[in-house]
This record gives sequence, structure tokens and C-alpha cells, in this order.
Amino acid sequence: MSGSTPSVDRPRLLRWTAFPGWMVITGFGAFICLALVNLLVVAGDGLPLDRLGGDYTRSVFAFTLTQAFLSVTLSILGALPLAVVLHRYHGFAGRTALIRLLALPLALPPLVAVFGLLDIWGRSGLVSGGLEALGFDGRIDIFGLQGVLLAHVFFNMPLAARFMLTHLERQPATTFRLADQLGLAGWDRFVRLEWPLLRAHVPGIAGLIMMLCIGSFTIVLTLGGGPSAATFEVAIYQALRFDFDPALAALYTLVQLTLAGALLVLLSMMGGAPQDRAGAVTEQIGREDRLPFWGFAILIVVAAFLVAPLVALIIGGLVADWGRLFVMARLWSAIGTSLIISTAASLIATSAAYALLAGRARGFGGLTLSRRLFDAGYGMVGSAVLAVPPIVLGAGWFLALRGMPGQTLIAGGLVVLVNALMALPFVLRVMAPAFEASERRYGALSVSLGLEGMQRFLRVDAPVLVKPFAVALAFALVLSVGDLGAAALFGAYDLVTLPVLILNLMGSYRTDDAAGVAFLLGVFVFVLIALAERTHRVVG
Repeated sequence: MSGSTPSVDRPRLLRWTAFPGWMVITGFGAFICLALVNLLVVAGDGLPLDRLGGDYTRSVFAFTLTQAFLSVTLSILGALPLAVVLHRYHGFAGRTALIRLLALPLALPPLVAVFGLLDIWGRSGLVSGGLEALGFDGRIDIFGLQGVLLAHVFFNMPLAARFMLTHLERQPATTFRLADQLGLAGWDRFVRLEWPLLRAHVPGIAGLIMMLCIGSFTIVLTLGGGPSAATFEVAIYQALRFDFDPALAALYTLVQLTLAGALLVLLSMMGGAPQDRAGAVTEQIGREDRLPFWGFAILIVVAAFLVAPLVALIIGGLVADWGRLFVMARLWSAIGTSLIISTAASLIATSAAYALLAGRARGFGGLTLSRRLFDAGYGMVGSAVLAVPPIVLGAGWFLALRGMPGQTLIAGGLVVLVNALMALPFVLRVMAPAFEASERRYGALSVSLGLEGMQRFLRVDAPVLVKPFAVALAFALVLSVGDLGAAALFGAYDLVTLPVLILNLMGSYRTDDAAGVAFLLGVFVFVLIALAERTHRVVG
């Protein structure tokens, strides 16, 4: 009798297991749709379509595509030799540290990195000073297209290199042993073996970087240097915060959505973004020969390019006037606001990810229509931030907030939801492998014991998945605490986070104070990254 109970209750349990996941899909879907609907309502009052052919709109369109294309080209060209060197040669000291260094820019808040880049490449930076000392006339002007490209390569070249290295390391070891036996080396080895292996994946990597560059906000806002170097996201921000032109913001938002949607379709046709599984292959299948001079030179240049801004950021932060900063009431208010928003957003993101993973794995008995709809919703919320960037969501809700009472509190809640949605794809990526491994190991046993819902979570999932969940929580905190997109818009409602405070200090020409606050934000992020890395090693 007891053995028949699970078979009778199983359909009901299946439905209830999927229910939290359906709530996540419905809730985030409604959040996105309502933001877009509000933009359309504003557009319904009359879009300034004549502005589409204006000089400024054409300039924004040209700059958006130009900087994205050049950023992709430079990132791919820089990543190719780096990935080849890291794959071919395993024996040199510092290889593991360099691979870990490639992951650091991905988690570093763009506004923090900007200060390090200015200290190295700015008009008063280390490179300009060195050129003057050598007798060269003139200083480097980092603001404009060149500054945007420099920052984008700083962030995206390591990302591309990690993807390429991951793909090379997932190839069968026999492929490279055969190349060694045939004497393939140097340029001939790259042309005949490594490039053919990477060629099919480069379009997907390039498409992902293109999406990131077209949706770039913080870097273009701070390093663009003015209206002549603006993407559509920056144009949306300026239309709302400075020009107070909601109709124009709605028009630019629709253009941004069209661009992002077209690229997302193109990216899916190219196979989507590659999976970053760096470190998953333990067998060393590259060559073990001594590192040649050209390889050594590549590694030194890359390491200096990535490390120098971080060192400059630390030095600039240490010499800040901390006596003045620590008595600044706005700093403590911004710290409290950032911690509240980032903690709430990360908890929502990790909880939503668990609900989606549990519903997908346990909520359906087979490939039914409900399962197909759930999978579609899972994919939608898992990639929504690519098609609908935070600044677009923020613009929709910014317009909806006009005239409401309690605007600061509502604005804080909206920023929490935008940040949670932004972090969700990355949290899913961290949590999914551990969840799926646990499901394969304990899933059938849990069903046979009748463990479902909260009981299964407490007795099976929580003990096994607590450390992977902690890693996901740390990554969500890092992403949320450093986000400027939505928070910059809602700063008009007295909502000031640490990135918004840094932006305000820069706008008031208090660069030293801004550098000190950026240093504080960087330290917090580094601590979270270190904790996540340590937890990840323990889990592994």
C-alpha cells in the first residue's frame, strides 16, 4: 500500500515542484513586459521619428556599431595568440595564476577599472609621463573612441581567450600528439591545426562580445568624452536625466532593442555563446617544450596590460584623503544602500535560479507542452539581460515612477529587481552543473523515499549544494554592487549607490575622492572574488 502512494501523488507533486519556477518566469516576464509597455505608452503620445535622421542619431548609430566592431576585432586578435601560448606550453611558472587573472576583469566593476586605466593611460598617467620623459611631445588623450576601445579590450580580450583556451583543452589529446609526431610547430601548427579547431567558434565568441559592446553603458559614459562618442544606452540616459525628453528616450530604447534583438538572433544562428568550462580538463594535452621568446613576450604584455591598472588603482586608493572620506555622510549612506540592494538582488537571483533548476529537473514527467513552455521561459529569463539591457528596463520603470509617492523606496525595489535579473544568467551558469550532478546522484533515491518540496530541499539539496550556492551568491553580489546602469537613472530619486556616488564625484571634479570610493568598491569586490574562489576550490 505504501509503495503505491508515490505513483498516485507523483503528478500532483510534479505540478507543485514546477510552481515556484513558473512564478519566477511569470514574475520576471511581467517585470520586463511592463517596462516595455510603459515605453510604448510614452511612444504612443508621439515618437519624434524625425530625430532618426538627425545628425546626432546618425552619430550615435555610427559610434555604437564602430566601437563594437573595432572592440571585437581587437579582442579576438589579442586573444588568439594568448590562447595558443597558454595551450601549447604548460610547464612555465605562473600559468595557473595567469589563467585566473583572465577571470578578474570579468568580475571587476567597469567604473572601478576606469580609474586604473586612467592612471595608466590618461593624460596624467604613467604612459604619458614615460613618453614625456623620453622626450616625446604631447600627452595621450584617453577620452573618446580610443578610451572606449582600450577599456573594452581590457574586459573582453580575457573573456575571448578563456573561451578559446577552453575549446582547445576539450579536444582529444591524440589530436595534438599526432601533430607532435608530424612535427607541426610554430606558424605551421597554428594554420594547420589550431586555427581550424577555433575557426568555427570564433563567430560565436565575436557575437557575444559584440552584444556586450553594443550594450556598454558605464565605459562609454565615463570614457566617451561627450555627445560625439555615445552609444544608444548612453543616449537613453542623457535623454532622461539631462534633456527630460521621455519620447526621445523611448525612441532610442526601441532602436536599442532592435539592435540587440537582431544580434541575439544572429548569435543564436551561430550556435550561441560557448560554454566556459576552463579548468574542467585535467590532462595536459599541449606541448611541454620550453616557452619561446615570442610566447614569453605575449604573456608579459598581457600580464602588464591587465595588472598595471589594478596596481594603479590600489596606489591611487591608498593615497586618497581617507580622513575626509570617512566623515562624508554620503559615503556611508551609499555603502548602506549598495549593501542592501546587492544583498537583496543576490538572494532573489539565487532563489530564482534554484526554483528554475528544480522545476526544470523535477516538475515534468516527460516532454509535454508544459515542459516546452517552461523551457522557453527558462531560456527567456536566462538570457533576457542580453536582449533587454538594464538601462532599457530602468528607462521603462523610470518613466512609470513619475508622480508616484514614495519614489525613493520604490526606486530601490526596482533596482533590486533589475540587478537580480541581470545576475540570474550568471547565477544559473554557476549553480546548474552542481545541481544537475546532485540530481543524477540523489534524484531517484529522493523520489523513492518520497522526499519532495521543502523536505527534499532541507535534507538533500541544502547539504550538498550549499557551497556552490555560496559561490553563486558571491558572484551575484559582485555583479549587483558594481552595477551603474539602472541605479544611475534612479539617482534622480535620491537613490545613491557606490557607483552612483563615484559618478557624482567625478562630475563634481573631485577625482581624488572618486578614486578613493572606487578603491573601497574594488576591495569589496576582490574580497568577494577571493571567497568565491576559495569556496570553488573546496567544492572541487
